[in-house]
Amino acid sequence: MNELAKLRVGLTGLSNDVAEVQVPVNRTHLAAKIAKSVMAKPRQLSRAMKGLITKADTLSNSAVVLTPFPVIGTLASRIGTIMRKVKSTAVTIKRTADKMDKSSKPAQKAVAKILPPVNKAKMSLDRAQALLQGWLAIVTELERRFGETPPPEVESACATMNLSLAPDIKAIADAKPGLTKNLDVVSSALEGVATAMKPIDPALKAANDVTQKLRPLEGPLRELRKALQPVRWALDAVKWVMHKVIDPIVNEILKAVGLKKLVDKMERALNPLAAKLAPLQKAVAPLTRAIKAIGRTDRIVTPLTRIPELEKRITASMRPLKKLSMTTLAAAA
Repeated sequence: MNELAKLRVGLTGLSNDVAEVQVPVNRTHLAAKIAKSVMAKPRQLSRAMKGLITKADTLSNSAVVLTPFPVIGTLASRIGTIMRKVKSTAVTIKRTADKMDKSSKPAQKAVAKILPPVNKAKMSLDRAQALLQGWLAIVTELERRFGETPPPEVESACATMNLSLAPDIKAIADAKPGLTKNLDVVSSALEGVATAMKPIDPALKAANDVTQKLRPLEGPLRELRKALQPVRWALDAVKWVMHKVIDPIVNEILKAVGLKKLVDKMERALNPLAAKLAPLQKAVAPLTRAIKAIGRTDRIVTPLTRIPELEKRITASMRPLKKLSMTTLAAAA
């Protein structure tokens, strides 16, 4: 086999090896990016629950003040009961979200270590593969032009490139099995982290829905407290005086805002939020297992950091081919 044919075989094998490494590197790159994104969600859910707890407390306090008043009292008592349920659900979900956030800290650190080298390795492999395809196209054209007897200058240049490429071809072939195996383990673990975090999105949506249903209640209850505070004395008056003073104020506000309908909507929104608690709690154990499965990051970080240097060495080894394509092919043309 002549040196030109040997170069084609070497470049083809190298391209295949690079392609095999690209698959787990790309998978790990995507898994790390997704894991980084989803690991911010437990904190988002915790903040949403904190906001919900604050709103529930505010509305509950208003309900306590309004409960003694006629007409509004029964509805205010109902609001207070619902707010206690909202707060209880929100507190439990917040604890679970905080637990998930705390559990994910080691994974956050791992992703912070993995992402930079895997990103650089991905770009290096993409560039190397594009260059390899270009070099193979040139070598194929040289073989087409010269057949089995390339001129001495072509053989000499190819011999130099084959000699220079040999150590790196061996290096990537030797590193490939262990690296791809470790990358698959890490990417599977990171995908497990993302899967465990899936119940958070529905919980966030349900929390936002409850929050939106609570918001319209704040104004009317505030107005009722403000309007009824000056006539609180009427609660101690005879019944007909109390109704004469209080009922018109309450009825006017209730008619204006449709408070009962708002409360009905809010109560209906609470059930979906409560239903999200069980999936969240079930996700804690799989999340912990997935994070543990990531293991030591150096088993992939160290070899990944070598890939950009490998790309540079291969590129340097193939410099004679550019000159060859410009002189020999041009002359042959």
